[in-house]
Amino acid sequence: MLRIRSGFIGNILGFGLRDQIMPNLKATAYIQIWSFVESDSRNKGLPNPPDIRQGYGKIEGNWGSFIAGRTRTLFSRGATDINVMYAHKWGVGFPNAIDSKGPTQGMVGFGVLGSGFGAGLIYGTPTIAGLQLNVALFDPTALSAGGMSRTAFARPESELTFEQALGTFGKVVLFANGAYQKVYKPGYCVPSPTTGPCEVTAAGVGYGGRIELGPVHLGVAGHYGKGLGLSYALEQSYAAFDPINNLRVFDGYIAQSQVVLGKFDLFAGWGITRVFLTDYDKTQPQYSNIKYQMGINGGVVVDIGFRQFAYD
Repeated sequence: MLRIRSGFIGNILGFGLRDQIMPNLKATAYIQIWSFVESDSRNKGLPNPPDIRQGYGKIEGNWGSFIAGRTRTLFSRGATDINVMYAHKWGVGFPNAIDSKGPTQGMVGFGVLGSGFGAGLIYGTPTIAGLQLNVALFDPTALSAGGMSRTAFARPESELTFEQALGTFGKVVLFANGAYQKVYKPGYCVPSPTTGPCEVTAAGVGYGGRIELGPVHLGVAGHYGKGLGLSYALEQSYAAFDPINNLRVFDGYIAQSQVVLGKFDLFAGWGITRVFLTDYDKTQPQYSNIKYQMGINGGVVVDIGFRQFAYD
């Protein structure tokens, strides 16, 4: 079949209100709607509903900031930003299911865990000497693909970032983030070596940085943890579990480069996500388990001259 696909981001319509309530208190309300042009399964009779991707309120002051609502999660946010900014904001990446609708995935699944969106509460400290810490509680994620469909508490996530300008020539950005989620089997459960555990803890860390020196941009990132999945953090994926629901370990690495030459952007990158066998996996040679997903990318982006206007 023939498909025409766009880059990492679809059509976005955003509405926001902002008010400086007091000299040291600013309030913002924002809602963001995503939509795709094509219909499900190419059926013109099916509805094509919009996706309310973000909707939150935010207050800011000299004490920091606080967000309540649905917005981007913190784990793997830095790696996702590298992929989008330096390659697949405009470039076509991995298509995932060819018959699906919407944009392509960039390098998600190939060294990048998509950060995703979730409902939660986020506090951000003031930025001091380029350093800022964000801590959050998000809606819990049940890993139902492995039968672990119960959760007890909200999911904590955090991200520490450092950003420093290099004069007018460029900047350097560093980041480290993490997430933690305990999940349980529903109902009465007795753990055993043959039926598996009754509860598991999915957790991971992400890290990396990017540097911009004039027209040359380079970003590198990695992640490591249990039960993370291949595509996005804490994914509903059978790859995350062995046959008796022990969590598998994942890691991933990406290097992405970009060179900006006037109206042309050149980009190239490489990434890999690896899956490690559990002790139980090693006793089951009849199973064929995924070992890794590796991908490379390259492309040319042309600025065709549309002007952008901003009003404040």
